[in-house]
Order: sequence, then structure tokens, then C-alpha cells
Amino acid sequence: MNITGSHKIIIKAPIKDVFEKFNDPNMQSEWFVQPYTLSGYEPPLQKGSTYTVKGKFMNKPTEFTFEVVEFNPPTNIVLKLKGSGTGFIVVTFTEVKDGTEVDFGFNRDFSGWLTSHTAMEIHNVLYDINEADLNSFKAFAKD
Repeated sequence: MNITGSHKIIIKAPIKDVFEKFNDPNMQSEWFVQPYTLSGYEPPLQKGSTYTVKGKFMNKPTEFTFEVVEFNPPTNIVLKLKGSGTGFIVVTFTEVKDGTEVDFGFNRDFSGWLTSHTAMEIHNVLYDINEADLNSFKAFAKD
């Protein structure tokens, strides 16, 4: 079961600052809306970096290992996910008149996982979580 989606927001801050705050796993706990634990991260974040995030999704324990497969400051990052489902997260940062546009896209495969839920249900939950995270990040990044 493959699920895709994307969100765009404008943050009134310089692209360099937005990129750095978004891509520091130690700062993500400041703005992620769902609690999680982070392990295995060793700064600085760069291509080839890996770290693990444990939390809950739809009331089921989850664990993902993120691998940075592209890292081009301050314009984009691509993360490969392995664990409770697989996939990619692609985030592009673009300097715009009012600050920085953040375009967050995801492509996740949940085959064999969460089989009791429909694809639309999972898509809607992922969409809501990602939208809430980006809105929280928007407030955080302006600080």
C-alpha cells in the first residue's frame, strides 16, 4: 500500500536558518507534534547520516531508520525510511519574496503493516500529522 502526499508553507525567515532548523534532528523534538525518541544521530547531518526515531502511529509502535540520501544545503534534503513501512521524504527549500517556501513531500509503502486500516485512513492520518508538524515548525522557525 503506497501512500504519497505533499505540503507547502511559507516561513518568514532566511532560507539558511529555515534549512538548518528543519534538518537538525536534535531540534525536531521542539516542533514535532507527536512524541518520539531519537537515537543514533551524530552531528553534523550530511549525506549518509542515519538516525532512528521511535514513536507511535495510529496507536501502534513504530520505528524508522532515516538515511540521508541527498543533502544540498540550503535547498533540499531527501531521507530514505526503513522500518515500520518504507519510503522517502523529500523536502525542498526555496527563497521567496516573503521568506522561505518549504515543500514537504512523502512517499510511504505500508505493505504488510497496518493491514486493518484502509489506504485512505492512513493517508489522512499522515497528511494531518505532517500538516501539524509543518505548522508547528513554522512557529518554531520564526523564533
